[in-house]
Amino acid sequence: MNVQDDVFPKCPAILNAALLVLLTAIVSGSIPMFVFLSLGLGIGLLILFAAQRLIWAFLHSLIQKRIVWTGFLLAPSFLLAGLVIYSFLPSVRISSALEDARLANLPGSAHNVQYHQWSGIFSGESFLSFQAVPDEIEEFLAASPSLQDTEVRVYSADYQRVPYPEKGEGWDVERFDYFSPSPTSPAWWKGEITSGRAYEIPAGEKGNNWGVLLLDDDSSTIFIHVVHG
Repeated sequence: MNVQDDVFPKCPAILNAALLVLLTAIVSGSIPMFVFLSLGLGIGLLILFAAQRLIWAFLHSLIQKRIVWTGFLLAPSFLLAGLVIYSFLPSVRISSALEDARLANLPGSAHNVQYHQWSGIFSGESFLSFQAVPDEIEEFLAASPSLQDTEVRVYSADYQRVPYPEKGEGWDVERFDYFSPSPTSPAWWKGEITSGRAYEIPAGEKGNNWGVLLLDDDSSTIFIHVVHG
């Protein structure tokens, strides 16, 4: 047995810890969440390091190759890296947003799909838009559980959805449905509707994941905004 094979490989364990912290920062997407998760991760890493050291003490006489233990110690980072890559796939993120809002899958004709998401400590928002043929949009709306028996507002030339007017300007609640634009919404997310509908997405069973779904009839475009709280 090589002398080095009888020494606990600390470098791979430290590298594993650094990779896990880095991956946590990528997954969190925000500094507050990164700090919060890193504190918990730090405690978890101490437990993991101690557990790996204990396993090594019992099994290193049977598994003596240092390279085997290096792979064993780095396995958690490789696994988490794979999960991170998978979770960042556009199709996975879009499916997750639709699931959170309890909406149906994207119509087969969906195109020009756009998605934006941010997260913080116990909060976050998802923005999604897509275009589809009108018939499939109607099927999508009818198949979405969260939109059944919810409030629907219809917009036309006589009643439109517009941002709140600037200070000092007059209001006309008979002709306009006013809303406050989200400061975190991407540039492509449209809140104004001159012809279409607005569906309120109620909170889920746990009191989170609520928002609004807008249908712009002029462009056959769906706009979805989900708040994760």
